[in-house]
Amino acid sequence: MYAALGRHQAALREADLASSQAPVSREPFLAVGSATNLAETYVLAGAHEKALDNSEWVLSVPSSLSVGILRADPIWDPVRNHPRFQALLAKYQH
Repeated sequence: MYAALGRHQAALREADLASSQAPVSREPFLAVGSATNLAETYVLAGAHEKALDNSEWVLSVPSSLSVGILRADPIWDPVRNHPRFQALLAKYQH
């Protein structure tokens, strides 16, 4: 919500905190969800490279994030034409 309100630093701080509360080693299912939320927060906050780093990891493990979601969800519009985003779509297209 902070990111949508333009409070990018607060959004990133809260997203990082939430992500750190569920490390993969302890809570793999929650960690994937947190990483997905973190990637979306990064997109909204303008931290596109970090968003792509997180989404690449999330796509590499079983998760609810998919190429279809990346193609359709308007959250991803700011990075839609980014070469790394296009490469992720091509790499994980099944």
